[in-house]
Amino acid sequence: QETQVQLQETQAQLQETQVQTQEVQVQLQETQVQLQETQVHFQETQAQLQETQVQTQQISQDKQELQTRVQELQEENRHFRAEFENPHWVIQKEEVQMTQEILGTGGWGEVKVGIFR
Repeated sequence: QETQVQLQETQAQLQETQVQTQEVQVQLQETQVQLQETQVHFQETQAQLQETQVQTQQISQDKQELQTRVQELQEENRHFRAEFENPHWVIQKEEVQMTQEILGTGGWGEVKVGIFR
């Protein structure tokens, strides 16, 4: 009878251990699902990061190109300003003798032949 009691106790412990094992297996499966979800989220985040890095590189390249273009335009502007601000090309009215010969007529008036100096 004592052996039977010990057997029953052992079976009860075994059942309890099996229940605990099943609970641990369920927890393990839940943890594995969470891990997979976390890995998917991590991969999505990495993909977004890479896309953002590509966009950042493109923006940086565009910025550099725009800065270069601005410098070119500023140089061009300096060149044209220097040309227009230099008074050596200005012709004084007294230096031109107008003739009556008309070269053409348009909406703004007539173009006549003039003699310089």
